[in-house]
Amino acid sequence: GAGARTDQSIVLEADIEPKDLYPQQQALLSINIIRTGIELENESITPLKVENGRIKKVYQKTFNRIVKGQRQKVTEIRFVIFPEKEGDMTIPPVQYRGETAGMTTKKRGFMQDFFQSGGRHVVRRSRPLNLKVLPKPIQAGLWWLPASELKLSEKWDPDPPVFRVGDPVTRIITLEAEGVESEQLPEWQVPQIDGIKVY
Repeated sequence: GAGARTDQSIVLEADIEPKDLYPQQQALLSINIIRTGIELENESITPLKVENGRIKKVYQKTFNRIVKGQRQKVTEIRFVIFPEKEGDMTIPPVQYRGETAGMTTKKRGFMQDFFQSGGRHVVRRSRPLNLKVLPKPIQAGLWWLPASELKLSEKWDPDPPVFRVGDPVTRIITLEAEGVESEQLPEWQVPQIDGIKVY
């Protein structure tokens, strides 16, 4: 993945998969902030905005681990991005800010102007990431659902179904799609069947 590694004590990594995709197909943006042997506070990353697409944070977790005898604090953040139209798309750099723990208020104010020259403030920036959004396939038609997996299942109550005049029978149809949002799923059309009341 692309990353900024000017100081081994703090590493910011950013990567996105897949890099070639279709309009409305989901891409997963992974951001990792790894701090080794340093305590930081007032940490933040810049809000992410993308042109010609939607972005949503879906996961964030912070945990500690030991690597080669050194204690690391790791924050994993995941976003999903849905491009809206074909063409080249750039995910802008992510900027991380933090400051070393234990600074006094007076010192913090004084150092504010000097964080770029290696004071108590820390800034890391990832590289921009590029996506190639391909045209929809010709055979896609009007209804387009670029899901990574699609499942259609049914369940009857009673099972197996027994049809008697006046007795209700329940049929549950479930559509499961991976890699898309619920708003992208089609409206369910209830068929009209002679002699059967459907609701």
